[in-house]
Amino acid sequence: MSPLVSVIIPTYKNRGGLVSSIESVLTQTLSDVEIIVVDDNGLGSTEQLSTASIMQKYVSNPKIVYIPHEINKNGAAARNTGIKAANGDYIAFLDDDDCFLPEKLERQVAFLHDNPRYSCVYCQATRGGKLCSAKTLATGNLSKELLLGQTCLYTPTLMFTRQSIMSINGFDENFRRHQDYELMLRFFRKGYIIGAVNLPLTEIGCNQGENIPDCYKIEQLKEQFLGKFEPFISDIDNDVKGFKKKVYAHHYGAVFISYLKYRHFKDAFRILRKHFKESPRYFIMPLLRSIKNHI
Repeated sequence: MSPLVSVIIPTYKNRGGLVSSIESVLTQTLSDVEIIVVDDNGLGSTEQLSTASIMQKYVSNPKIVYIPHEINKNGAAARNTGIKAANGDYIAFLDDDDCFLPEKLERQVAFLHDNPRYSCVYCQATRGGKLCSAKTLATGNLSKELLLGQTCLYTPTLMFTRQSIMSINGFDENFRRHQDYELMLRFFRKGYIIGAVNLPLTEIGCNQGENIPDCYKIEQLKEQFLGKFEPFISDIDNDVKGFKKKVYAHHYGAVFISYLKYRHFKDAFRILRKHFKESPRYFIMPLLRSIKNHI
């Protein structure tokens, strides 16, 4: 009997892609799948009633489970609800505006089966039909690369062994952003490593505007993220001198861009004055990336 894969799809605000996401799982070349749709809109809300109506199409499909939250929580909580309900040997995630290409699950299951030293595998991704991942994906413990923004660990590209994601207790529900980064850092700290299938097997959607916080929240989120992992970052810095400054410069470079975008120039200058000197190169990297993405 082939292993079962649980695909968890959190959905919120009916962004219009839920059916496409579900169908992309149902048409996988791997047949042994279960789909857990977690509705985070809140019972009785207009969005939840609309989602429930959409899910009526699948009410007779034994592969699909629909779980509505009583109240809106957040994406991390929705994914954790899915993890708790999952029966699969492997667990994958898909957002409600993303899609899997037909061989995504089969190829990743085969990789993990053939390479048991890895407890997670990821793949390349496309956005708008264009590759948005590196041509060759890094493998192993990617803590340093993740902290410096040098990875392409999009949540829908990931597949975990059940044991590994259960052992780290899923997602931290206190995080509204960087949920995937936070999860992966704990995954690596636990001693697990990640492998890669160097093929574009996930299409990332572009309809994510309502999930982008304002600049002040971005600064708070960076403080939360860096604060939680400060001891870990400092430990790496003991072995790699200057690493901590690069990490802080990189993350606050993104905060700087956000303040510029919202025309809060006083705060942008405050961030520039405090963090640019830590590592000018890493501070401007998010700016260069932003410019590249808009060309």
